[in-house]
Amino acid sequence: MPAAEVSANRQSARIDLLAAIQTRLATSDSAESSYLRYQREALEILASGSAWRAFCLDDETPETIARYGDNKFGRSCLIARRLVEAGVGLVTVPWMYLVSVKNFDTHSNHFPLMRDLLLPPVDRAFSALLEDLHQRNLLPETLVAWTGEFGRTPKVNGSAGRDHWGSVYSTVLAGGGIRGGQVYGRSDKIGGVPVDNPVHASDFVATIYHALGYGHDAKVVDITGRPHFIVQGQPVETLFG
Repeated sequence: MPAAEVSANRQSARIDLLAAIQTRLATSDSAESSYLRYQREALEILASGSAWRAFCLDDETPETIARYGDNKFGRSCLIARRLVEAGVGLVTVPWMYLVSVKNFDTHSNHFPLMRDLLLPPVDRAFSALLEDLHQRNLLPETLVAWTGEFGRTPKVNGSAGRDHWGSVYSTVLAGGGIRGGQVYGRSDKIGGVPVDNPVHASDFVATIYHALGYGHDAKVVDITGRPHFIVQGQPVETLFG
């Protein structure tokens, strides 16, 4: 975001000056060309007022901010809704509540942390985001994915915590054509291993791509000209409809 003392006119003048200098340079190196392209895209973002206005919450009511939660994660989810409204195609909201002081890596004191610190702001902000998108008729065309990178051990360790566990964990998908109110898959009674309709991580990603309209024929081409097919798994198509 431009510095406060740099007005729109001053920023535009800087961009024009940079363009005038760069037109005098002979650019044949592919790495330099890529850098200039990324630089141009970044400057276009700076010139896009609607996207930047999404980060300013001055026009949101105190009630709306309180509904999401007046903390870093709650405000981030509110900004996510505003970015969607501004037409941004991909928004990522990481966990941010007390920076990295408290996070979901609960190797000790797991249950009080989850009950008193971690889950309440997540539940508040996530539910507010879905309700807000629904009320603004944005949810049907917006896929919301809530997920982490692994689960937690079924057994509690000696520090009253739960360690890393890759065998089973849960995710949430909402909107984007997903039929609400359904649970897909099941683990054993202690949450140790899948016992019914397991979904591999690649299938989870393929399901997201399916919602976005991409199938097995979707590919990207690297700088050497080689194609890479981006969908490796099988989408869970029964979630839709």
